[in-house]
Amino acid sequence: MTREEFDELARSDPYFTFRDGIPNPSDEICACSGTPAVLLVSRLGRNPFACIDCNLDVLPENVPLPRELIGTIGTWHSMADAFEKLWLQSGAYEEMAARELRDPKSAVNLAGMEAARELSSVRDAYYWWFEEHEREDWKPFTMCPVCHGQLTPRGTDRMPRLVCDPCRIVVSAESK
Repeated sequence: MTREEFDELARSDPYFTFRDGIPNPSDEICACSGTPAVLLVSRLGRNPFACIDCNLDVLPENVPLPRELIGTIGTWHSMADAFEKLWLQSGAYEEMAARELRDPKSAVNLAGMEAARELSSVRDAYYWWFEEHEREDWKPFTMCPVCHGQLTPRGTDRMPRLVCDPCRIVVSAESK
C-alpha cells in the first residue's frame, strides 16, 4: 500500500487500523444493552476494544473517538501486541516481554493506562492488566498492581472482574 492509499483509507475510515479485514462473526460482537465499559486489551487481533461485561469485541465505530485518540490507542496497541507476541513465543524473549507487561512503569503499560484515561472522557474504559495465569506461582491480584489501592468488583457472574478506578485498570477476579 502506498502512502497515498494509506492516507485515503484513513480519511474514508478513521478506524481502519483497528479492523482485521474480515468482518467479525456476530457471535463475537458485544450485544450488551446500554454502553458497558470498554476494555483496552491486546488479543492478537487489530481491534483493541472488548466489553467489560461479556468480553466480546466492541466494534471500533461503537466507540466514538476523536482522531488524536485513535492515534494514541493505535500506538499503544502496536506496542502491546508486539510484547504479547514475544511473550507467547515462549523462547528467548518470553521473560523480557513478561517483565515489560508486568511492570507498572513500563512504556507499554503507561501508554495503555493513559489511553484508557483519555478514552474514559468519551466512554467508560479500563486497561486490561497482563496476568500470567499459567505460572505455577501466579496469585490473583488483591490490590491494584500500580497504586496498591483496593480493587472493586465489577463485571458479571460470567465475567467477574476487579477494577481500580483511579488507575483505570481491570484484572481478572478468577482464582486458580
